[in-house]
Parts: sequence; C-alpha cells; structure tokens
Amino acid sequence: MNNKKIEPFDNKTQNLLFWIKEYLQSKIYSLSPDRNKAETYKKNRELFYNVILEAQTIDELKDATTLVINNGLTGLRTYTSPLYPFYDFFESNKKIHSLRDIDTNEINSYVSLKYQKLKPNSKRVYYIQLRSLFKFIDEKSFEEDNFKFNIGTLKDGTRAKSPIKTTSTKTFKFLEPKEFERFVESIKNYKSKRKDIFNQKLMIKIFCFGGLRAVEARFIKKTDCSIKKLGDEKYLQILINGKGGHQRHVYINYRYIKTEYEKTLELNKECEYLFYSRDNKQYGDKSVYNLIKRFYANANIETLDTHSLRRSWATYLHSKGVKLDDIITLLGHLEDDIHELYVYSDKKNISNVPKLFENL
Repeated sequence: MNNKKIEPFDNKTQNLLFWIKEYLQSKIYSLSPDRNKAETYKKNRELFYNVILEAQTIDELKDATTLVINNGLTGLRTYTSPLYPFYDFFESNKKIHSLRDIDTNEINSYVSLKYQKLKPNSKRVYYIQLRSLFKFIDEKSFEEDNFKFNIGTLKDGTRAKSPIKTTSTKTFKFLEPKEFERFVESIKNYKSKRKDIFNQKLMIKIFCFGGLRAVEARFIKKTDCSIKKLGDEKYLQILINGKGGHQRHVYINYRYIKTEYEKTLELNKECEYLFYSRDNKQYGDKSVYNLIKRFYANANIETLDTHSLRRSWATYLHSKGVKLDDIITLLGHLEDDIHELYVYSDKKNISNVPKLFENL
C-alpha cells in the first residue's frame, strides 16, 4: 500500500472509517485462518479483502468483517472488538473535529470509561489494540508537516504508561503432582452409558500423557496417528499441528492407551477426526470442556479450565526432574521444524518421560 494522507476526506468519520478498513485489510493476509477452514479461506482471501474495501459505512464494515470471521478468520474478532465502539465514541464526541485531535489521553479516557465492566487485563488488550490502529496510521501515512500520532508517547516525548492497572503476576490453575496422579488413576473408574466411552477416556488420557492444548486435540485426525516401535516398546505417534502452524510429534506409550485407541478405531467409521461427538462430528470447544468437567467430577476434584491438564502435566514432569527447557520443548513452544521428542532426544530426562507414568 502506498502511503496515504492522514485525512483523505473532509469528514472526520469517513477518515476514521478509511483507516479502520485499511487496518483490517492488512489483517486479511497477515492473520492465520482457522485450521478446519484454511484451504477455503485462502482461496477466497482476495474476495474477503474486497468485501472490506467496498464497505461504505461502519454498518457495512461490521457485516463485512462478520462474513470474514464466519468463514475462517476468527482471529480478526480480536481487532474489531475495540474498534467499532471507538468509532461510535469518535463520531459522537463533539470536541474531536478530526483525526488529528486524537491523542494518547483520548484513548486512555475512552478505554477507562467505555469498558468499566471489563476485567483489567481485558481493558489492557483493548487499549493495546487501539494503539495498534494509530501506530498503523503513523506507518502508512504521510503529511507535509510530518504529523504523527505517536500513540504511547506523551507530548513531552516521554513514554506513556498504560492507564489500565493489571495484576503484577498471573495465577495459573493446575493439579499438584499427587492430585494429578489421583486424577489419572480415576480415569479407569469413569462410567458412562454412551458407547463412545472409550473415545472419551482416550481424549483425557492423551491430555494427561501428552500435554496437548484442547484445540490441538480437537483437530487430530485418524490419519495423524500411527504405531511406532522404538526399542522394545510400541508408541502411539501423533502429528500435532500446533499454535502458529508449527508441527511436532507426540509419543505416548501404547500400553497406556491400547484398549481405548483400538476401540475408538473400531467404532469410529464415519468421522475423520480421532475424537468425535455423539453425532459423529468433530468436538467443539464447549464439548471438550464439558467432558473434562465430568472427569473432574468423577475424581472428586474441583473443575478447572481446559488448559489445566496441560499445566498439570508440565508440573508433574517438573516434579520428576525434567528440566524446564525440556518441558517447554515438549509443550511445543519452539518454532523450529517438527520435534520428535520423548525418544529421539539425547537428553536423558526427556527420553524417560514415558516411563514416568508407569505406575499411574
């Protein structure tokens, strides 16, 4: 995009609408689409770009971005959520006559007042997204007088601090090692009248033995799984399409999941995904949470979020002597090529991870 004037129109709301459109159009190509809609989305990416370009009003732009979000770019919602209310604030504020009248304090006041009911950390996210819009305008615009918004910098040149007070440390919920062991032990006692109880147990075991994210488990296809013999042991090898499009392999001792895995393949004839719902479709986020909730109840443990088993798994490994750097690698936080962990690594602690669950 060639650099544009900060205010190409005589109308202040037209100018803001213009830059919001430019900003959102940049996200059409920079954001990663949802995995299950990626191919279709990429084929229609130019169409979605033009739908945003052709919007003439803020309402038309809302419809356009909703269309894009519903067709596979759900990450766009993070950017639109604070922008549309800000547009309304800008349009109705009689003291602001042009984009040039906006400064850091306007954004600070807007976020503080408009989102009083939001939690502090959510307010901070909105604040950051609004600053991002004006930084984008600074980068993509030109003016003869070299005007810049410099959002995040006060008029005296000093850096502006976020007006949103956030907690200094995050709190994470997880099961302590002994409690995690008890949870894993309780899986075998889980009762259900559904014929896919083996599939349900398999999902929970893979969370416990593989440290997967919920979204990673949901998107495992049967073709992503294979049996691999390493030394004297057999392992279920699972190709994981992780966060940011990075892939890794997870290995789980086949003895831990043999019955549940083989029953799942026997019963699952219609769905391409390893984990399937009652109507033979892919699990949804809420369905995963509800399933985990039932297993927590079965173990008489307070229900935690869907990420808690991943944290509990990591905590358990750490308690058994696995180094933090190795755990980070196992969790899939590296950005390099495919990681075949557990067995092929020359680090003793990682290669012994499968054996840590022998007595569970």
